[in-house]
Amino acid sequence: MKTILITSILTVFSASALALDGGFFAGVQGGTGKFKYTDTPGSTNTVGIMAGYMFNPRLGLEIGYKSLGSTTSNLVQNADLKADATYLNVLLPLPLSESFSVSIHAGIASVKTTGHRLAPALATVSGTKTGFTGGFGAQYNFTKNIGVRVGYDGYRSEVSSGGVVTGTAVSDLSMGAVWTF
Repeated sequence: MKTILITSILTVFSASALALDGGFFAGVQGGTGKFKYTDTPGSTNTVGIMAGYMFNPRLGLEIGYKSLGSTTSNLVQNADLKADATYLNVLLPLPLSESFSVSIHAGIASVKTTGHRLAPALATVSGTKTGFTGGFGAQYNFTKNIGVRVGYDGYRSEVSSGGVVTGTAVSDLSMGAVWTF
């Protein structure tokens, strides 16, 4: 778990630094996530990929996919749940030096949640929620083409089971590597 977090932080710093000069970038990320059901203990592992384009040092666009992990929730009729997000964000970095920046990002995400209800009878639960996503982060560039980034993102999710729709928030603290080309 510590290795994933350290790798994720490095990835986040890398992506931010590389993207400061503009151009295309791509990266990978991993970290820890949390479903915000009141009865959901602990955290989950998250992994993702992203690609984008920096129009200039202060404006970019990023598209990505993240597996937000899985959890068990008693609020959703004892269901094992798994969530995945596809997102499109506008990046607004603030370069603080040639190789370090902090940023905020906002956009739209589609979060698909699926699972199996364990009781009272085995059944499939699922839902897709499309809406606002946002977060913040930092990036450090080791070279013009390689950097790491860390970040925090928030998503909304919902599932439907037996006509009952339950919504929740999913958060993600991640670190990753970014390559600019």
